[in-house]
This record gives sequence, structure tokens and C-alpha cells, in this order.
Amino acid sequence: MSFFFNFPNPGESDNVSSEKSETEKSSLASEDVMVAKCREIFPSLKEKDYNNVAVLSYRLSDDCIHYYDSQTVQKTASDSLSAACSVSQAMQSHSDIIPNVYEGGLKVWECAIDLLEFLQNAEISFVGKSVLELGCGAGLPGILAAKQGAALVHFQDYNSDVLEFYTIANVRLNQIEESGKCTCRYFSGDWSSFQEQSHSILGETLRYDIILTAETIYKTENYSKLISVFKSCLAKDGIVYLAAKSNYFGVGGGTRDFEQFVKKHSQFASEVCRTIEAGVPREIIQLTHQE
Repeated sequence: MSFFFNFPNPGESDNVSSEKSETEKSSLASEDVMVAKCREIFPSLKEKDYNNVAVLSYRLSDDCIHYYDSQTVQKTASDSLSAACSVSQAMQSHSDIIPNVYEGGLKVWECAIDLLEFLQNAEISFVGKSVLELGCGAGLPGILAAKQGAALVHFQDYNSDVLEFYTIANVRLNQIEESGKCTCRYFSGDWSSFQEQSHSILGETLRYDIILTAETIYKTENYSKLISVFKSCLAKDGIVYLAAKSNYFGVGGGTRDFEQFVKKHSQFASEVCRTIEAGVPREIIQLTHQE
């Protein structure tokens, strides 16, 4: 595979995958039209046995987020599940992405770290807010929101296995719900199905104050689904923070393409909040409802 590892904190051993590469995405052209239906995932009363899994920490200016080493979790999940499950299929094929089967949630992607740093440095207030993390994977931005006072955080990922083996484990590791201050819920499935069920999930009046999402615009075919979730689920005065690369080579997606799509096909205003200079620049984009 042609991804490489980046260490955001010197001296820490976690690997942060920095690119969803052309090789990993080459199968997008033959995408299966079948997608996973939305369903709520309820945490098991019995926690996963992660006694032998390394715990890593990402330190921010006034906080620390703990999470399990993704490579070990991948192996643990693959060993525990049937060969037909999404995670096992991805591990067997040595692929980070299998379209509409496994969408890469058992990794800490680089732009998720960018989003963490932005939220901290920009002093975004989560106190009392309702928050959704779309395509959550490890769930680090959502965990930050919970630790910093959010009233509720909903974590959404395409794969139920990712939520069960990684997201929920990381939330428990940070003792989020033990404080009793934040309610967490977990939803798997395709964005289109999540959007269709959003009213039953949220009720008639509740909408998210903040939606967080990272590394989710690599596939242009999904832009309309993503915008539909924003339109249905974001409060009138709510904000979306989206972290992504300027270009995903070999796929066609990226921040410029996404902004053009937003301008042409939606009633959202977009603004680049931060640019991270690199070989392939990365950006944080803010979206709000147009007045």
C-alpha cells in the first residue's frame, strides 16, 4: 500500500495514516450499489478485553485524549469476527477501503488530528451543545466535544464493527459517560439511510449544533449524501467543521471539488478556516446555513 505513517506527537508510538491512496481507491469504479442500512449500536455491558492493547494519548493544550492502538485493534477485531465480516475482508485484502463494505474506520486518519487541533486552538465551545461526528472511526473529535462539555454526542460510522470494536472502546477509555454529563449514541450505516431516519433519531425539534467530520470527501459520489445529512440534521444556527485534503489523487475528490459542489448544489456557505501546508495541503472548512 502507498500510505505512510505520521507521528503527530514526538515520542508517541501511534500511527496516523496520512493518505487514502490511489491504490486503495482503485476499486471505486466498480462500486456495489448495495449500502448498509442505518441502525443504532448499543454498547455491550461487557467491555472488550483490551488489556494487551497499547493505550495512546494525544495531548492538546488543556486536555488529553486516550485511544487504543489501531493496528492491534484491527487484529483483535479480525480474529474475533467471521471471515465474511467487513473488517476481516479488509484485513485479508490488505486494503484500507472496500467501497460500501469497509470505509477505513479502524485507523486514525491524519485529518482527524488536524480537526482536533483546530477545535482546540480555535477554542470552539461545546458546552451544552448537541454534536454529531460523521464517519467517526476512532471518534477522537467527538470524544473531545464530550470531554469539553457537550450535552450529547452521536457517533456515526459506516461499519458497525468499527463502532463496536473501536469507537465505543475509546469512549469508555476516556470515561465519558461515567461523569453523567454527556449522553453518547452510536449509529452505523450509509449516510443516506442515516438521513432518512434522522427525524426518528432526533425527534421533531432537536438538531445538531455542531457536526464534525474528517476524511469524508474523498469520494465525489457521496457529496450529495453528505449535504443531505447537513441539511436535515444541522440546527438553523449550527456549524459544520470538515477536515480534508485539497486533493485525493486518483479519486477526484478534495476540498476544492467539495466547495464547488456546495456552491452549486446546496444552500450552505463554506469558508476555509485553516490550511495545513504539506505536499498535499489539508484544510478545515466551516459550513453554515445561508441566511
